[in-house]
Amino acid sequence: MSDGFEVDSEVLRRHSTRVSQVAGDLSTAQSAVGTTDLHGGAFGVLCSFLPAIVAGVDSAAREAVSAVHDASEGVVHELGSMARAFDEVDERVEQVLRSIAKALDR
Repeated sequence: MSDGFEVDSEVLRRHSTRVSQVAGDLSTAQSAVGTTDLHGGAFGVLCSFLPAIVAGVDSAAREAVSAVHDASEGVVHELGSMARAFDEVDERVEQVLRSIAKALDR
């Protein structure tokens, strides 16, 4: 039989903060990607063929950064929800145990 497990909701909140920082960095990356211009002269005359090749990868990279940003925002939300849920359950259990202890003291 298992001895159970312990969840520290504060650790979940700290992790949520770190993931939120990553989401902020991804938001910065999204903004930077939006200012990139791969016009025909972006690589000079010698490498003028590259923009067409890089354009496909560029589009995929933009979509990937956007998807990871959205996912990280979701993780931040869910980590916060988990921390609150654990705290609420702990509080309810504590209330029940206090009422049992009070009833037994009579």
